[in-house]
Amino acid sequence: MEDETYYKTENITRKVWKIKVEHDAKWKDYMDHNQYVKEGMNKYYYVDTTTGEIISGYQAYWGR
Repeated sequence: MEDETYYKTENITRKVWKIKVEHDAKWKDYMDHNQYVKEGMNKYYYVDTTTGEIISGYQAYWGR
């Protein structure tokens, strides 16, 4: 039997900043979809205000 590792998160409330990284680029500026996703799509990150830890994030497909 293999050793198993479990990661348990604490159920805590954190004060966070929502950081938005905007790009002015449009799809037509890129030849490759993967390059557009990395460099052209807006991204959002949730950062813990106390520790500076990035807690979560997502990419905005429709300019949320």
